[in-house]
Amino acid sequence: MAALSAAGHVSAVITQNVDGLHQAAGSPDAVELHGSLDRVLCLSCGRVSTREELDLRLRAANPGFQDASTRINPDGDVELADELVAGFDQSPATRAAPES
Repeated sequence: MAALSAAGHVSAVITQNVDGLHQAAGSPDAVELHGSLDRVLCLSCGRVSTREELDLRLRAANPGFQDASTRINPDGDVELADELVAGFDQSPATRAAPES
């Protein structure tokens, strides 16, 4: 797609991909219909952060939670006991991110 765009044969790329593949291949203006996995939006404050930053916040707020799943499904979802879900700290973005 990037080569076709560069040659003037494609004026826009609209994608359902959420992995940044088109941007990595050289199509920086690709429109992502379903968003991107590298950015997350805090539903509490509206702040956009990287997925890595969210991961750091969630790990700091929920020590010992990493190995709590009983099953990992093919789509990456996990099955968790109800009491684990009830005690999970969602760590809103308004909190300071942990030092790395």
